Amino acid sequence: MSDREELQALRRLAELEAKAGDKPQTIGHLQGLLRQYAHTAAFGFDDELAGAASAATGGEYKSARDAYLSERERYADENPGKSLAAGIAGALAPGGAVAKGVMRGAAALPTWAQTATIGGITGGAQGAGDADDGDRAAGALTGGVFGAATGAALPAVIKGAGNAYRSVVGVDDVMPSAPSLKEAATRGYEQARNMGLEVKPEAIQGAAGRIRQTLSDAGYRDYLAPKTFRALSEMETAQTGTIADLEGIRRLLSKAGGDLAERDAVRVAIGQLDDFAHTISPDDVLSGDAGAATKVLGEARANYAASKRAELIAEALRKAELQASSAGSGSNIDNAIRQQIKSLLNNPKKVRGFSAEELAQMRTVVEGSKLGNAARLVGKFAPTGVVSGALSGGAGLAVGGPVGAVALPAAGLAGKAIGDATTRRLAETLSQTVRSRAPAAAGIQLPGLPALSPKTQALIAALMGQGEGGLYQKSIQRPYTAR
Repeated sequence: MSDREELQALRRLAELEAKAGDKPQTIGHLQGLLRQYAHTAAFGFDDELAGAASAATGGEYKSARDAYLSERERYADENPGKSLAAGIAGALAPGGAVAKGVMRGAAALPTWAQTATIGGITGGAQGAGDADDGDRAAGALTGGVFGAATGAALPAVIKGAGNAYRSVVGVDDVMPSAPSLKEAATRGYEQARNMGLEVKPEAIQGAAGRIRQTLSDAGYRDYLAPKTFRALSEMETAQTGTIADLEGIRRLLSKAGGDLAERDAVRVAIGQLDDFAHTISPDDVLSGDAGAATKVLGEARANYAASKRAELIAEALRKAELQASSAGSGSNIDNAIRQQIKSLLNNPKKVRGFSAEELAQMRTVVEGSKLGNAARLVGKFAPTGVVSGALSGGAGLAVGGPVGAVALPAAGLAGKAIGDATTRRLAETLSQTVRSRAPAAAGIQLPGLPALSPKTQALIAALMGQGEGGLYQKSIQRPYTAR
């Protein structure tokens, strides 16, 4: 390399080093997140505070402020998702204080006026903080107008979202209701009793002896399962053998099954009693058609059992509605349904008799579907009341300006409506699955869980910020700033 070429190479290297030295340093995640949090928590005055702190220790106010601002904005550009989350978190603390203060001091005002006041104060403060030194008043006015307008509109938006949620089409209920199944069971029992079946008492006594022997062979004794063996003693001394007699013994055993210590013994005894009833020999029949009578009796039992299981599901959903409405806005129905079904699932006594498929559906309700859980996450930003409405709009304004003030609450409301509807659909399908096992529902096709339409799925993707069309992406691509 000639001296000339070497000189040119050194000059080029010096130019590159100079450019590299001018490039702003990238701050770490912790420092970057703290700055995004501080930006909205301090209503946009965080850079001024950083400059003032530097000046207090002998530094230069403007250069420190500008360096802080440059680093914060650079971090936001490189980490938009993390910055959005930190900014929203920062906006909630001061926004909550403002909201509570307004609600205490302006309780007599209508709701829209309260939310407009909250939005105006938080929006005005953020607008002033984001503006340059000479434009504070204009920034405060712009932010205050947008904040007040958003706040004033939120009560109507909340009401509209509630109406939209109630209009979501659920699962068509084609199965007999629990009361209808119970009525069918009552008719079945009455029909079986009126069929005139009578079995020789000796046959019933013999069946009781065989059941006792089976239990003894399995290690059960009368002192381990006293109620079960007492019911068998009554069976062994039977003097008549009508349908009512057989059903009475079965009910005695079922009641004994409420005791955890006797549950397995009762299961064995009832199983063998049912086998006997369905295989009565013609030689043991005094009158009537044993096959026809036991078939009717079995269907009556199945209808009754399905009605009781359906009542448990209905009661869980009723409690969920009551739990959600006790909060005032009824906005927590998704979580309430999950909690009530979870409580049912965790009760061995109550879930006895549910099929494996029904138990799996219960777990799906509790755990949620992938799409429903995604919508539920977005729904965390739903403005469901005066305070949450103002905070959602205020946080959106702080991190995304006018677009964010509308996008964040709207995305939250849409996500919550879809999440709530999805959980309710799962619960409704569970109820119908339970009732579909009843003989009275024979021939009725169980509707499958309706999948959300492609448009709804696309909406979820948009709300989650997947792709360039996401509402969250739109609100964070260019953070709101008057600078």
